[in-house]
Amino acid sequence: MAIKASGSQLAFSEIVSEFGDNDTSSLGGYRVRSGNQSYPQDFGGGFSVSSLDTGIPTSGEIKFSDFYSKKLNIVVDFYSGGTVSRQNAKTRFNSNNVEIIGGYASRPASTSGKKVTVYVNKTIGSDTNAINNVALNTGNWDSNTTLNVRTGTSGNIVGSGGNGGRGGNGGNTNGESGTAGSSALGITYSETTITNNGRIQSGYGGGGGGAGRGRNVSSGKKSSVFRTQSGGGGGGGAGQSGGQGGSGGTGGNNFNGGAGGAGQLTIAGTSGAGGSESGAGGTGGGPNIDATAANAPNGGGSDGGSGGAGGANGFAIITSSGSAPTISGNAVVGRTQTSTTPT
Repeated sequence: MAIKASGSQLAFSEIVSEFGDNDTSSLGGYRVRSGNQSYPQDFGGGFSVSSLDTGIPTSGEIKFSDFYSKKLNIVVDFYSGGTVSRQNAKTRFNSNNVEIIGGYASRPASTSGKKVTVYVNKTIGSDTNAINNVALNTGNWDSNTTLNVRTGTSGNIVGSGGNGGRGGNGGNTNGESGTAGSSALGITYSETTITNNGRIQSGYGGGGGGAGRGRNVSSGKKSSVFRTQSGGGGGGGAGQSGGQGGSGGTGGNNFNGGAGGAGQLTIAGTSGAGGSESGAGGTGGGPNIDATAANAPNGGGSDGGSGGAGGANGFAIITSSGSAPTISGNAVVGRTQTSTTPT
C-alpha cells in the first residue's frame, strides 16, 4: 500500500515498509539511490526518474511530510537486450525483470498502491496466427496499481504483417486472398495509461493475389491457341516481422505474374506484376498506403477471374474495456479496438 495521505506524524518504519531501508537508515538517505548514487536514474531513450517518487527531495531539507501519499516506483524491463516478440508485462514482472527505483526494496508480491512503468526501448513484434494476437500485453495487475506503458525513442511495439496472396494460375483463375496482420499493444488492465515517445503500430494485412486469364487467340486461318497469363502475387503487410510477398501464379504460356515484395517494419510490400490481361497483385497494407484502413488492397481482376481480397489490418491498440486508454506523446499508427480481449 502507498504511504498514508495525511493524519498523524509518519513513523520512519512506515517509510521503510514502502521503500525499504536505505544505506544509512536515515531520512536523508532517501535523497540518493542505493550505493550513494545520485538522481536522476537514466533508462535511455529519453526516460529518466528524478527521485524516489515525485516530490521527494534529492538535495537540501527533507521532511517526514514529504513522504505523505508516496508510492514505490517500479520499472519493468523491456529496454535491455534485442528484439523480442509476444510479450506479457505482468509475466515479465513476475520473473523479476524489474528495476526498483531507489534500489532499497525488493519486488513486492502485490503491486496495489505502487507505480509501475512498463518501459519499452527496443522492438517487440507479434505473429500472424490471429488478428487479436498482440506484440505486448499488459497482463492483469492488482487493483489500485498505477500502470503506465511507456515507449522510448527507440521503442517499437508493432504487430506482424500478413502474407500476400498467391497470384491466380494461367487460365481464368482467381487470385488468392492475403492473410491478416496482427496487433501491437493489448490492454487487459483497465487503469493503464500510455506515454508514447516511440512507435505503436498495427501489423498490416497482405495484399490479394491477381487473377489469371486465359482466352482463345487466333493463330491463323481457322485455327487458334488458348493463350494464358497468370496473376501477380500480393505484397506482404508492414509490421514486425513484415509479411512475405505472395508468389506469382504459374502455368501461363504467354506470361507468368511476378512475386509480391516482402513487407518491412513501416513499409508495405510491393505488388507483383500482372500481364497485359492478367491481374497484378495488391500492394501490402501499411502506413505508407493507408494507415487506418480496415484491409490491405485487393488483387487486380481479369476478364476471367477475380483478384484475391486483401488481408485484414491489425490494430495498434486492443483494449478489453469499452474505452480506449489515455495516450500522451506520439499518436499510434493504425486502428484501435475496444471491448475485445487481446491474446
